[in-house]
Amino acid sequence: MQVKFIERKMLAQHVWEYCFTPASQIRYVPGQYAQFSFPSTAATATALQEKPYRTFTLSSHPDDNSVRFLTRLDPPLSHYKNLLAALQPGDLMRMSEPLGDVVLPRLATTPLVFVAQGIALASYLSMLTECAAAKKAHAITLIWARQREDDPLAQCIPNNLPLLQRVDFHYPVSVGASTVLPHIQASSLIYLSGSQTFVETLGDDLESSGVSRSRLIYDYYEGYPEL
Repeated sequence: MQVKFIERKMLAQHVWEYCFTPASQIRYVPGQYAQFSFPSTAATATALQEKPYRTFTLSSHPDDNSVRFLTRLDPPLSHYKNLLAALQPGDLMRMSEPLGDVVLPRLATTPLVFVAQGIALASYLSMLTECAAAKKAHAITLIWARQREDDPLAQCIPNNLPLLQRVDFHYPVSVGASTVLPHIQASSLIYLSGSQTFVETLGDDLESSGVSRSRLIYDYYEGYPEL
């Protein structure tokens, strides 16, 4: 599907929100992702010959008129992110059909533990918006580890979630199984979002501590040593 670039907003140092208008209505579930690619030209084909698209979790809500995602533009930029930084209002991109199973459970009373590393907070924004809008009864613990320059991203978290508990950490303090375990209830689902190393290491540690793999939901960001 074709989407038209509307604007970008700086949310924190080097972190930008990109906003697009789709050519037609897009159906997706909060928490899903999509692939965004540039129109095929000789210039983009040369610059992006290794991988012509990038994958972003949709931080927008399905009821919104626009689609949005967050990304970090921290120099030196890749060829793809140089093209992102050069986008002008009205420019076109291609967006794939949204996919992914990092979504809310059907049972609205299931306790949720959301663990985010840095900008991977974006994985949960649409789900948190859905919980606030639909007044879902999930008790949510958001464990968010980040560098201090990412603190302004907290503005993206809905403030009308009475059952939301935030647990914040700043680097170099790290989040491990001992941090997460006290917040897990008998029926909790635990979502892990961050770099592949962060997610897989924490997931392995939680399993070693007795948490069933069936209760862990992984969402890792490829190509990032840390977020």
